[in-house]
Amino acid sequence: MTDPIPSQPKARITARDVARDAGVSVAAVSRAFTPGAPIADVTRARILAAAEALGYATPSGRAIGALGARTVAAVMGDMANPFYPAALELLAEALAARGQRLLLHAAAPGRDVDSVMAQVLDHRADAAIIASAHLSSDLARACRARRMPVVLLNRVQADKGLNAVCCDNYGGARVVADRFLAQGHRRIAMIDGAPGVSTGAERRRGFVDRLAEDGIAPTVLRGHFNHDRAMKAAEALLTGPAPPDAIFAANDLMALAALGCARRLGLRVPDDVAIIGFDDIPMAAWHAWDLTTMRQPIRAMLAATLDLIDAQIADPDAPAQIRILPARLMVRASG
Repeated sequence: MTDPIPSQPKARITARDVARDAGVSVAAVSRAFTPGAPIADVTRARILAAAEALGYATPSGRAIGALGARTVAAVMGDMANPFYPAALELLAEALAARGQRLLLHAAAPGRDVDSVMAQVLDHRADAAIIASAHLSSDLARACRARRMPVVLLNRVQADKGLNAVCCDNYGGARVVADRFLAQGHRRIAMIDGAPGVSTGAERRRGFVDRLAEDGIAPTVLRGHFNHDRAMKAAEALLTGPAPPDAIFAANDLMALAALGCARRLGLRVPDDVAIIGFDDIPMAAWHAWDLTTMRQPIRAMLAATLDLIDAQIADPDAPAQIRILPARLMVRASG
């Protein structure tokens, strides 16, 4: 009886194999896995599909693969907004307490988090938390297709198959409107966020709906969740023919811009104009700002996010959930 022929080790899949199957060059494969590299979306998608089918991992992915166990990827854009770095710090703390690692993927300024899709999938973490004001559902769907647990933090999508955790943006904005009305304000304005962003849309809807119940239609200008653009919006409001006596900004970054603009114009806050934000970023409580704002319960939101990840690991086919937690008014000096 002859000895069995030993099986040959399985050859490692290379970028050349992916290029062959996708019908592209090896250089194109490299660009597909390099965040920000110039490559057509359709070509990138074809390359990623070929890589997935072949089980390809880039050299960096193989190196980080050793870290994959007990690792959660945080995918973030909007890092200029202090809310996200503050949330990231608390997330790192929560994961460390669970004996897990945090792997951060940050989208470049001006790009949505889908731009780091290849990087996230390449690093093969146990789960992904996606937190960004600017997001299509492509990245979340790609993670789900790989059976990677994924939770959207601080926003929701129309896709009912995606787990999400956010605060009650609609109800919180109604609280802001209630406060302005109780203070006797009638010339009310709002500095809105960016189009297509669920958090901003819900805050605007809640604020406008509540004021409409008292027959008030606020003036609304967009600040795009950006300090400088919000400053210009605030200046247009406060130097116009009928300046508001109260301004609600859809996040604290824009509220601080409005507060700075009011001070530059020599207006007294809140006597001449009351200003309220949303998020309760750390700077809001600083004495220099003393901003009244709606606090997002970020610790509770992160705990709910990690609970949803655990639930998906336990049962990948469990129905998706959306958890909405209440916001709380933090009364300070600005409104």
